[in-house]
Amino acid sequence: MVEQLPAIYGQIRARLCGAHIEGYRDFAAMLLLHLEFPAQAVQAALEEAWDRGCLSPSAVRQLVINHTAPPTPDPIALPPDLRAATVERPDLTSYDALLVGALR
Repeated sequence: MVEQLPAIYGQIRARLCGAHIEGYRDFAAMLLLHLEFPAQAVQAALEEAWDRGCLSPSAVRQLVINHTAPPTPDPIALPPDLRAATVERPDLTSYDALLVGALR
């Protein structure tokens, strides 16, 4: 079955299964990502994980989420009055009194 998938799947399977006894479980967890995400996103995440050297199921899952996340919206333009607003720095020395009480 893995032979029918893109080459990255075979490379990851070989690396995981050769590295430790739980390699098949880790690889299966990565294959199960296809139940939740588009195949292209999973493949892109596997390729990125391979390049980064982070071949854990949780890392690949996070990369898939990153690949499928909606784009970041453009910043909201602030009204001119709000852009010109300034806030004075508070006097934080009064909080030093709390430290004195804690040191007793």
